[in-house]
Amino acid sequence: MRWSQLLRWPQGRLGNVGLRSKNCKRSVHQAKNLSGEVFINGQYPPGNKPRAIFRSFLSVQPEPLPAPEVFTPSTRCTDHRCFDSANFYSDLYSAESDRNSIGVTGGQLEVRVSDYAADTNGKVRITSKVAAQLSSSNYLHVTMDGVNHVTRRRYPQIITSDAPPPVQDNLPVGKTIILQTFDNTPSISEFQLCNHRTWDVNNQCPRFNMASRPVPLPGLPFGGLRPLHMISDKQGKDRSARCDAYFSSTQSYLFLDGAPYGCVIFPDVTALPKWPGLGDVGQRSLSLRG
Repeated sequence: MRWSQLLRWPQGRLGNVGLRSKNCKRSVHQAKNLSGEVFINGQYPPGNKPRAIFRSFLSVQPEPLPAPEVFTPSTRCTDHRCFDSANFYSDLYSAESDRNSIGVTGGQLEVRVSDYAADTNGKVRITSKVAAQLSSSNYLHVTMDGVNHVTRRRYPQIITSDAPPPVQDNLPVGKTIILQTFDNTPSISEFQLCNHRTWDVNNQCPRFNMASRPVPLPGLPFGGLRPLHMISDKQGKDRSARCDAYFSSTQSYLFLDGAPYGCVIFPDVTALPKWPGLGDVGQRSLSLRG
């Protein structure tokens, strides 16, 4: 049965003659149908009566929304801006004092930061106040669903570390795994392992690239890209992509929009309590949404 034969108003049936008639009223055609339904069938003869293949009835009612995270300015920081909520620490680096905000709008977390100078190493770090436990027999699942607009200067991150918050300041005293989408088109996703060392936009940790082939292809001086869903295909204004990262003490997996993207086996990560969090990087003004 064609779609045009099943398209209908809430009540009545309208044929091709009825559509042109001055008496084209839903109540008139409703009376002709024992079920009280109206079917739009203007492209076919009036006798071509469609038959509904199923009917369904739903009873719905609104449910209360969960309480949004409310971030308020914090005094725990001395060299950068801090906004904390009941469940998260938020740290804004290289940000102007009066041109930044963080909060929930329309069910999404919105972070907007204006840097205080040109070409600065602006960063956003949002860290859970509850620690998680990693081991070789289980995984810590961290997910981020956000606008995945990526360049070499602006890119989102998922960070887990055994360094206490603020994680960015305490990277040299712990081990940290960073997942980030990076680079201009074709953008890639990669894990980085920061073993008792800091991280910054021009001082990145050893990379584990999951998008490129590790060895050259026959007859080519390079390996090229793996057959994956490319990050570049999922970029765009107001278009979100979901990253699901699974961390253990020995390896990590990444799923992009529900599809497997890659995995990394780390050489040396000890099973310690981990502080999961989200991050964003911008060497100029940046915006994190998701």
